[in-house]
Amino acid sequence: MVSQVTGVTKVNKPRISQLYQRSNQFNLRADRCSYSDVQRIQESDDYVTFAFTLEDEFGDNSLISIVVLKRKHNRIIYRKLVYEV
Repeated sequence: MVSQVTGVTKVNKPRISQLYQRSNQFNLRADRCSYSDVQRIQESDDYVTFAFTLEDEFGDNSLISIVVLKRKHNRIIYRKLVYEV
C-alpha cells in the first residue's frame, strides 16, 4: 500500500466536497461542507488541510481521507475528519 499526502488542490477539491456530503459513517461531527466551503478553507490561512490517497496491488483507490485543522491561538485544533473506505 502506498499513500500520498497533499493539501486541498484544484484537482482534488471536487472529491473532497463529495466526501463531506457522502461520508455519514465516519464524519463524527455530521456537518457538511459545500464546494464553496472547501474553497474558502483552501484559501484561508486559518486552516491546514491534508488529503490522503491510497494505492495498493489491486488498484488506485484515489482520495480516501481528508483532515481539516483550524488554527486557534497559535495552536492547531481538530476541526473535521472525514474518510471513506
